[in-house]
Amino acid sequence: SFTNTKNSRFMKGIYDTHPTCSIHTFDMINSGNRSTTLSKPVDVSIPDIVKDLGHEGRVVDILLVDCDGCEWDTFHTWFESNITFKQILVKVHGVNVKSSDFFKHFQREGYVTFHK
Repeated sequence: SFTNTKNSRFMKGIYDTHPTCSIHTFDMINSGNRSTTLSKPVDVSIPDIVKDLGHEGRVVDILLVDCDGCEWDTFHTWFESNITFKQILVKVHGVNVKSSDFFKHFQREGYVTFHK
């Protein structure tokens, strides 16, 4: 999860439902851009984090991203690691010139996109 603590209720709900799951949170706002799992700043890519956690080849049920605009510049790297994301939940911030590429990229990767 790349988010801030405002989504902690969501993650608590996931954990309460699936108490044996692993949750890694990278709070980019409230903890000085530090991970609660890794000791390095979260200015590295998801492939770097996957490697550092030893998660290559794993299946991740949910990737939650709420990074206050970083989604527009980083989305293409999310798929560069040897990992499978079943669901990717992204809070997009504003309209960006990359919006079309963003959604097309998800569709090319086999995801169905929707919004509320």
